Amino acid sequence: MNQHTLSRIAIFLLSIVLIVFGIEHFVHPRNMLIYVPAWIPGGITWVYVVGIACILVAISFIINRLVKITAYLLALLLFS
Repeated sequence: MNQHTLSRIAIFLLSIVLIVFGIEHFVHPRNMLIYVPAWIPGGITWVYVVGIACILVAISFIINRLVKITAYLLALLLFS
C-alpha cells in the first residue's frame, strides 16, 4: 500500500468522524449549547453553524476539492 492510498484512507476516516459530529450538532443541539460561552451572542445559532461547518469540511475532504483552504478553516474553527 503506497503513501497516497494510506493518506486517502485517513482523510476518509476523518471525514466520517466530522460528519458524525456535524449530525450530532443537529440531533442534540441543547447538549452542545453548554460549550458556547454565555458572553457570545447567538447561543444555539453557533451550534448549528459549527455543525454545518463540520459537514461541509467532510464533504470537501471526500470529494478532494479546496482541501487546503478547508483544512486551514477547520483548524481555525477548532482553535477558536
